[in-house]
Amino acid sequence: AAIISRVMFLLFIFSRTLNQATITLGILVSPLILARFEPRLIFMAGLGLTSLCMLCIGTSFLFPAILGTGLALPCLVASGLIYGLCVGPVPFILMSSLFTQKNKSAGSAIAQTFRALSVLVQMKVRQFKLV
Repeated sequence: AAIISRVMFLLFIFSRTLNQATITLGILVSPLILARFEPRLIFMAGLGLTSLCMLCIGTSFLFPAILGTGLALPCLVASGLIYGLCVGPVPFILMSSLFTQKNKSAGSAIAQTFRALSVLVQMKVRQFKLV
């Protein structure tokens, strides 16, 4: 049991590091994609593909006898890459089209503040195990 738990821990660390690397790689490549295609279409496609990856991850853990857990790691890596390519940088670009020229600075500041506060609340909920 101790060996299995160590192997699972190492797989978790590996997948977390690989996922972060794919997010970073995606964010580095995303300006090339965003320059060629409509950002709203990229955002919708990214959300759809991320949902599909999350569905595959959930299904592989719900039915491990049928699918096995080998599907979860590639889907996790793919969702990180999709986030970096599509979902991550697009809202920052769309802010310029959502707000008027007069309200662009205030709208962007409010949106970024709300984003930072929501991440803070999410981290504190996980830290203190409130949910």
